[in-house]
Amino acid sequence: MAMGRIALIAAGAVSAALIGAGASVVHGPRMVARLDRAAQGALGRSGITGVRIDFTDNFGWLTRYPRLSGERLDDATRARAKTAVAEVPGIGVEDVMPLWLEIELSLLMTYSAAVGFGRLLWGRARRP
Repeated sequence: MAMGRIALIAAGAVSAALIGAGASVVHGPRMVARLDRAAQGALGRSGITGVRIDFTDNFGWLTRYPRLSGERLDDATRARAKTAVAEVPGIGVEDVMPLWLEIELSLLMTYSAAVGFGRLLWGRARRP
């Protein structure tokens, strides 16, 4: 019985990963382009110049958590830029959440999605 549940969870995880990867490939570039335009507009309205916005993570995947960078920016300007970009709907700022918490939440969501997809595709697991 335990192996059946493990198989159910594994199948759900694979399904969730495939759906997520497919959606990212299809919709990701358009979403990031829209968020980039909105973030650049927010910086412009705030009068902040010299800030680069990068919507890719360390592995090259698109993300809605941009990295803000720029040379010769004082701490006050960096804080204003971060605040301006974070106020754009749909954007989070990378260092708002500690990495360990982001990983734990990601694992929890993946597990939940796996169980949900498994039950949806193969029916509810029987309880002993």
